[in-house]
Amino acid sequence: MDRNNRQFYNRQHFHQASEHENCRSHNPHDPRRAACSRCSAHVTQNERVRRFTREKRDQRQRALHQQHEQAQSLRDRSAIAARATRSIPILLRVTADESEESSTLDSSSTSRSSSSMSDVLSKRSKRKRRSAHKSRSGIRGRLDVHKVVRQYPVGAQFHGFTVQRSELVTELDLAAILLKHDDTGCKYLHLARNDTDNVFATLFRTIPEDSTGAPHILEHYVLNGSEKYPIRDALLKMMTRSVYSFMNAFTADDFTLYPFSTTNAKDFKNLQSVYLDGIFRPLLKELDFMQEGWRLEPLKPDDPSNSEYVLKGIVLNEMKGVYSDSFGVMRRKTKMALYPSGPYGHEAGGDPLKIPDLSWEGTKSFYKRNYHPSNAKLFSYGDMPLKDHLEFMKHYLNKFQNKKVPAPRTITEEPRWTEPRELTVYYQENPQSKEGNKAAVAVTYALTPIKNDFENFSLKILSELLVAGPNAPFYKCLQESHLGTGMLSFSGYEGLGNEPYFLIGLQGVEANQKDDVVRMVEKTFARVAKEGIPKERLEVALHSIELSLKHQQPHFGLVLLSAILDHWNHDNDPIMNLKINKYVDRFRDTIESDDQFLSNLIQKYFLDNKHRLTTILLPKADVKNERERAEAELVKQKLAKMSATDKQEISIKCKELQKLNEQVQDKSKLPILKLEDVEVAQPPCDLVLAIAAGVPFQLCALPTNGVTYFRAIIHTGGVPEKNKKYVALFADVLTEMGVEGLDYKELNHEKIIFLYLPFFQVMLRTGGLQSTSIVHSNPLFPDLAEQTLLLGSFCLNRNTQQMFEIWRSIFTSFKPTTDRLKNLVKQELASFENSFISGAHTLALITAAKSMSASAALNEEIMGLPYLKFLREINSSEENLQRAAETLKDICEKVLDPRSMTCAINTSQDFMNDALKLAERFVGGIPAPLGRSGPGTDIISLLGRLMEKKAATDGKRGSQVKVEATCRKTNIVMHTPVYWSAMAVKGVDFMDKDFSSLELLAQIVEWKFLMREFREKRGAYGAGARVLPIWRIFAFFSFRDPTGKAAFDIYDKAIEWALSPDSFNDDDVHEAKLSVFQAENAPQPPGARGMVRFIRGINDDVRTTHKQQLLDLTKEDIQRAGRKYLKDRKQTGICLMGPEVDNKDGDWDIIHLD
Repeated sequence: MDRNNRQFYNRQHFHQASEHENCRSHNPHDPRRAACSRCSAHVTQNERVRRFTREKRDQRQRALHQQHEQAQSLRDRSAIAARATRSIPILLRVTADESEESSTLDSSSTSRSSSSMSDVLSKRSKRKRRSAHKSRSGIRGRLDVHKVVRQYPVGAQFHGFTVQRSELVTELDLAAILLKHDDTGCKYLHLARNDTDNVFATLFRTIPEDSTGAPHILEHYVLNGSEKYPIRDALLKMMTRSVYSFMNAFTADDFTLYPFSTTNAKDFKNLQSVYLDGIFRPLLKELDFMQEGWRLEPLKPDDPSNSEYVLKGIVLNEMKGVYSDSFGVMRRKTKMALYPSGPYGHEAGGDPLKIPDLSWEGTKSFYKRNYHPSNAKLFSYGDMPLKDHLEFMKHYLNKFQNKKVPAPRTITEEPRWTEPRELTVYYQENPQSKEGNKAAVAVTYALTPIKNDFENFSLKILSELLVAGPNAPFYKCLQESHLGTGMLSFSGYEGLGNEPYFLIGLQGVEANQKDDVVRMVEKTFARVAKEGIPKERLEVALHSIELSLKHQQPHFGLVLLSAILDHWNHDNDPIMNLKINKYVDRFRDTIESDDQFLSNLIQKYFLDNKHRLTTILLPKADVKNERERAEAELVKQKLAKMSATDKQEISIKCKELQKLNEQVQDKSKLPILKLEDVEVAQPPCDLVLAIAAGVPFQLCALPTNGVTYFRAIIHTGGVPEKNKKYVALFADVLTEMGVEGLDYKELNHEKIIFLYLPFFQVMLRTGGLQSTSIVHSNPLFPDLAEQTLLLGSFCLNRNTQQMFEIWRSIFTSFKPTTDRLKNLVKQELASFENSFISGAHTLALITAAKSMSASAALNEEIMGLPYLKFLREINSSEENLQRAAETLKDICEKVLDPRSMTCAINTSQDFMNDALKLAERFVGGIPAPLGRSGPGTDIISLLGRLMEKKAATDGKRGSQVKVEATCRKTNIVMHTPVYWSAMAVKGVDFMDKDFSSLELLAQIVEWKFLMREFREKRGAYGAGARVLPIWRIFAFFSFRDPTGKAAFDIYDKAIEWALSPDSFNDDDVHEAKLSVFQAENAPQPPGARGMVRFIRGINDDVRTTHKQQLLDLTKEDIQRAGRKYLKDRKQTGICLMGPEVDNKDGDWDIIHLD
């Protein structure tokens, strides 16, 4: 997982964390760098100010993920049919118990004036439940954080722990209690806050001693059976026995972390027991080491003396995939070369050529040295009582009483260099590349140790001022230099454990331009140091920090944990690091009293800093072959040291492992949540429909901590067919292009407007504007699919007027220019191409699904290889760029129309009336396109006639997409040692009565068959199955998988297994239901509430009905649906990404990415 640009090694399979180094989404359909609702928790409060130029494709993928996850809650056909006829997702009713406010809007009464909204909302507010939160998850009253501080005074003792600090963190509305275990010295930090998404985590400082990957392998290894739970891969198996909201394990450069979160009190205890028993009482068996780490395996197990041997292992294969990513390798090698003498000079995840040097005994020795409570830090967060956690912990810590405490390891500061150094890194050259194999250059500076907290806080802000956004000095000098295709995506401040650094780089350059890039970097630092940072830019940075404190992200407890990890791991003050206001106040005072403060930082850490590394990434013809030869030589050397007896012993152990992997384990010893303990009813979400200036608005009033959230869906049906391929690009550039009267060379007298858009106004007044394109499908018209725009922004309540004014400027004065468009297309191309490895699993799935349905075909056009080809065509000539700019302007005039809009506002009850008035002024101020007069009445009239026949006709909005009904095989060739595979079978949409049965079948096939076949038997990093109702497919996938074409034979066997009489039992169905409930009951922050209804038109009653009916499904129901859709499948899509396949039969379409 990538947290603040730091590499994590994710133990968990991909759909939870979307492959460890880029966890943007646990969604398997996400081809881009990850940031999913579960894992976006790993963006710290005071790390990296949100970048204005965020990759737009990521936004589309997040929206796609939201569609798929939300659509899975549908079950009731009649309720869906009513919504399916709508051309826009407008809500006609609110919750059933509020009928007096949710009367159906007919043609005579189609609007609710904004002036009456305060009355409506105040009625709702009075009816809100203020008593204890009562549910099947337990009864927990509202937490008083002041009372918590009084309950845990300094010096008080609880279950063997002594309170060391107890204080409020007012900016985060929480109480922080820091304790120490009396016997072992184990530290414990509890953050008490009114949040039902409770977190528990165990942190160990695990400093690597070499590049064998001991910390990483051990992270996999300890949860493979414990004294109380002698079950292999217990963590993975708990994923179907829990309703966790987050569950994982990570290895970083100098620590290992075991976190989970859940809203269910019983589930919390179950997970806590499994985690702690695995961490403190692991079995550490040799066969599990061979499975998770590495092993040397004979191809002829019955004749080991004359057999060839291969290296296998889950971590080994994982790291082979990691080392296939050229930019990832560049980043890793840079980090190790910058701090070569200490632990950061090693690969904590394991170099594939070094991993086989690690022994079973060496791994156990590493465990003994590091996995002791004295080296552990415990963390909990949420509204559950701290005393319960402490009482639970004493059972695991008591075993360490009166035992020798190992001395903690520390990291000494890297000696600073007297002269800069250089590093050359190579990647596999592609001889078929049409554009040539380009280089990349990075300049990296060592900074100050993390203990200098205020200095690092200031450097983080300085980093964002230097690199983030189109007005940042490095963006302007590198992105617009035309030396390369774009700034390296990992440019900026990097919090590497105890030794942070700053990296700035450019990709897509010629090999001989290294010195030009370095000179440009030096000149930019010198210029900024001389001219200083404009005050307005500083205000932007500080405003972003203020907004980040108030913006309630998903999994806020994990957000806070991420914020303190580096500091606490190195024994710095974790509570102080949460008190962001103190840092902000000190920063303000410092820059006001010393106007040279930032210039002096630049001089000290960049201009005068000799500890600087210049890295150049170059193409080389035989990089892949060199690693293969090196691995073959490694195997040869190991075999040369073995006797015939040694080889016989290896063969015996490999046979034992194979036999063990084929056994079905008895999981009855693992705890499991009962279905009666799971919340079935959806949490209440009070929504009101209003009409403002003729535009439907969904209003959700709830405590948002002084933040207003705005979203809009815009239909694109008015775009001519010939221009529809430009809609995705239009969404990508809409908020990053210019507006009339604002040229990038023109500055106003206050230097607020620098470039293209009033960027400073955007960031100073909002959290950034986002636009993305998503695909909508209509269950009643399967041959239709529509591409829509989804807009979004949020701001402090006091800035709501300015936020809407900025949107109005974009709507009315959009100004695409070829220069700006060229830069944006280059960025999008670079982002797409950089994600070939990290997003290979999703690109494979998109490609496999393209012939299954209209929506899947359209989705490939806007997110798959056709879009890559389209971008390359635009970028190929000035003529194409000019044509694209003119087309985007035409699309703007046809699409940005109030007639086509539906909007949503989430804000506090006391501000909703003001927010709606401001929104009404915004939409009312948008002129209708040429030839139209005033706001359209079609939407208003539609409100009263959705159930009528005309509504069904209106529901046919969308484009007819031709789908070729055939079995397609596609091989996307990449120079990697492992594969990513996907197979798509024609399935059902979310309104189908068999949807829920197939949903359960997918969970059963994944956990009971695919994970065993791919991960346990073949060493793949992961595999799975999904029902994707938007695309109408049943999908299979694997990733970082050595299997190759044989993967598709395994998928066929999976179907045969699932339909056989004795394949699974009622307990497996129970677990599958829990897996579905995990997504259904995932906690939502206030800013996201109601979005299922808004985007998909799905009300809470339908979602509750779906869950209630899902509880009644049986094994017979599941297998009946499986036989219907999977047994005699006539249409299948297949995609394999990785090395080129043997195509002697000519039945594969071979595609080279370049």
